[in-house]
Amino acid sequence: MKPTSRLINTSRGPIVDEPSLIKALQSRAIAGAAIDVFEEEPLAAQHPFRSMDNVIATPHIGYVSEDLYRTFYGPPSRCPDRRETSLETGGATRRSGSLPHSD
Repeated sequence: MKPTSRLINTSRGPIVDEPSLIKALQSRAIAGAAIDVFEEEPLAAQHPFRSMDNVIATPHIGYVSEDLYRTFYGPPSRCPDRRETSLETGGATRRSGSLPHSD
C-alpha cells in the first residue's frame, strides 16, 4: 500500500492481520485506518487502536439490541423529566411511548 493509503474494514476482523496493521500504522507506512471489526470484540481497553491518532475505531454493531448496547456502553441512564433512556434512543430525544421499556 502507498503511504497515503487508508485501510477500511467493516467486513470481518480476521481478514486483516492486526499486528501487521498496527505496525504499519505506528510506522506511518500507511496514512490511517477506519475499522469497526476486530480480531476480538469488544475491543480491549488497552488495545493500540484506541490511542492511535491515525485510526478511527468504532464498535461493530450490525444490529441494535439492548444487550449489545449494554456490552459497549453500560446500563441506560434515565432522563429525569421524560420516561426514556439514552440506551433506547441512541442518544436522541424521543417522547414516552415511542419505544418499549424493559422496566
